[in-house]
Amino acid sequence: MTLRAAIATVALALTALPAAANDPWELDPQDDSQAARAHILPGQVQTGRDLEGGGAAAIDQDWVKIYSQPRHSYEARVSGGPLWSQGGFVGAQLDLMDATPAVLAAANGDEFANLRGQSVRWIVGGPNPTEWLLRMTGPPAAQTAVPYTLELHDTTYSIPRWNNTGTQSTFFFIQNNKGLPVSGNIYFFNASGTMLHDRSFALPANALLVLNTSTITPIFGSSGSALVAHGGGRGALSGKAVALEPATGFTFDTAMTPVQP
Repeated sequence: MTLRAAIATVALALTALPAAANDPWELDPQDDSQAARAHILPGQVQTGRDLEGGGAAAIDQDWVKIYSQPRHSYEARVSGGPLWSQGGFVGAQLDLMDATPAVLAAANGDEFANLRGQSVRWIVGGPNPTEWLLRMTGPPAAQTAVPYTLELHDTTYSIPRWNNTGTQSTFFFIQNNKGLPVSGNIYFFNASGTMLHDRSFALPANALLVLNTSTITPIFGSSGSALVAHGGGRGALSGKAVALEPATGFTFDTAMTPVQP
């Protein structure tokens, strides 16, 4: 057999093989199964993923394991390619899954409406860390090798100081930076890290929460720190804590800062 004939034979053999996803983040040949899952940490971005499946009748699934800390909030985002569109186009789907696997939360298309992206957000109430999964699914009619990007963000905010002891009292000022409602929870801890109270809040679009923490019975006469977990996605909130000292007229401002820069 000549070299040219051998090359032609190999080419024909390769074209006879079924199409398969070549996602660089999955463990071949375990594509489409939970065993193929990669890991992603908050602040990380995985590029070059795809939803190329095994033919017209197949469904490609990409699985990613995530670890969530108690009393933190998170947002996972997918973007790139034509499949993630909202607004009536049924394409790819992003879901938060448990180990069953059952869907815990489906993608939220609020600010991605009619754009090429989806996000899913969640809060871990605690008290223990969770091990969950992200699943990206491409339906048979909408599979493609066009790459997409997956990113994970810890959207929690930290308030490292509040004080309701002596003559001081602390006010929280939390602003919703979005044109959509945002709800969440404020977790109050003492200096040793014991949680004292969990306070829920709901902010209309662009609204401001003014909370006098000295009126909250479980934390009256105490001091410590706080975490603010929410469902608004990265950058949704801003704020500060202001401790007032009426006896002297002094005020002490403490910025509310994102856990993940």
